[in-house]
Amino acid sequence: MYYPWIVVSENGSTRHVVRRVPPSGHVAGMFARTDRLRGVSKPPANELLEGVWDVLDPVGQAEYGELNEAAINTIRIVPGRGALVGERAPAIRGSAGAISMCAACWR
Repeated sequence: MYYPWIVVSENGSTRHVVRRVPPSGHVAGMFARTDRLRGVSKPPANELLEGVWDVLDPVGQAEYGELNEAAINTIRIVPGRGALVGERAPAIRGSAGAISMCAACWR
């Protein structure tokens, strides 16, 4: 799961007309780009979401930690870099505890 919603340009070229959208489409594109450029073994963490101007609800440091504990990936605006997906990959919680999605793919 990814949070919060993102702000993108309506037509891709101007910042004056924006839309607020769920991050799922941009995150899927980031997964595809990462897989193509670095291979499927590279976790999709700390990666740039292209075409994102801002986030709808900025996440503070305290909330960031709580969301990570709940296995929710945060999207943050980092000055000079853009919109980045949080440093944690999605986790699966089960009887074995939390394992990364990458580890789950290889079992």
